[in-house]
Amino acid sequence: MFKEDRILFTADSIPLKNDIPNYDNYPDLMKSLKAIKENSHYRSLITLWTPPLTYLSEIKKLISNGEEYMIKIDQTVKEIYTGNEPEPFIFCKKTIEKLGLPPFLVTPVVDQAFRGHLKSLS
Repeated sequence: MFKEDRILFTADSIPLKNDIPNYDNYPDLMKSLKAIKENSHYRSLITLWTPPLTYLSEIKKLISNGEEYMIKIDQTVKEIYTGNEPEPFIFCKKTIEKLGLPPFLVTPVVDQAFRGHLKSLS
């Protein structure tokens, strides 16, 4: 955060709806989103993926869309990642398909992100 200018730089902490699931720890990501949402000490929000946002309504919508996307992923992962996986990345492939994401996202990085949903939120 650049306190003097009241700018909050979130980098890639706010996921974009239907974008590549690329994060290490789902519970930590959700905590970060909550902290960003509760922080009211900035006038501008800068991410890696959007132009600078200065309207509170735009900022809230971006965060809300990111949270909704993550919850949708979480529910889908917890539905699919159960039991024994018959071969590598089958759970990832099924999750990608159910989310309506492109098949090229079936990768070890995305699979790792999905497996991060299996950790409990505390």
